[in-house]
Amino acid sequence: MTARKKVIQGGTSAGKTYAILAVLIHIAAKAKTEISVVSESIPHLRRGAMKDFVKVMQWTNRWRDEGWNKTLLTYTFANGSTIEFFSADQEAKLRGARRQVLYINEANNIEFEAYHQLAIRTSEAIYIDFNPVSEFWAHTEVLAEQDSELLVLTYRDNEALPATIRDDIEAAQVKAATSTYWANWWKVYGLGEVGSLQGVVFDDWQQVDGIDFAGDKLVAIGLDWGYTNDPTAVV
Repeated sequence: MTARKKVIQGGTSAGKTYAILAVLIHIAAKAKTEISVVSESIPHLRRGAMKDFVKVMQWTNRWRDEGWNKTLLTYTFANGSTIEFFSADQEAKLRGARRQVLYINEANNIEFEAYHQLAIRTSEAIYIDFNPVSEFWAHTEVLAEQDSELLVLTYRDNEALPATIRDDIEAAQVKAATSTYWANWWKVYGLGEVGSLQGVVFDDWQQVDGIDFAGDKLVAIGLDWGYTNDPTAVV
């Protein structure tokens, strides 16, 4: 991938995180570079990208205990390169230090404004990965820009995937023939294609910049009461 903004869309077990972290480690080892790895929360980072980073470093015999700062969640390489891990809910970090390289892990769990604040403080490459549960800002905003490109990966691209997991994933393809839930699951997690939000009442809609109501007559107003995560809406 040669564009500055690299959008990596993929299904489950495609090896997206491992592959991107391997690239970041290579970049850091070559020349002094400041790299940020960002996800929705610290617990999410600990269970995902941070854990995988340690594994890759250990597998390649690069890990140095003295390089890891547990308090700052930052690893410093022998050449002075750093890879820091922080969450998108840390507002000061979003508007704080600058970097050369940015990696946003599972970007569909992060607001566009958070991405934008990070992107404008990144001078070189930006990596964005996610499972394509539904269309979001990576599709509508980032890929609409000239300095971006898309790579789609699936479990078939992961040569190290155990056969047991491969069989479980492919079992969904059979179920997809008779179930809308499994059809959508297979589309997203098996094929790495953009799926549809589950549980919505209307799934065939599009966002527009505006509507000309000149000459129209108001007939009725609709009110949908929101509960828990859903806001109340007047139509």
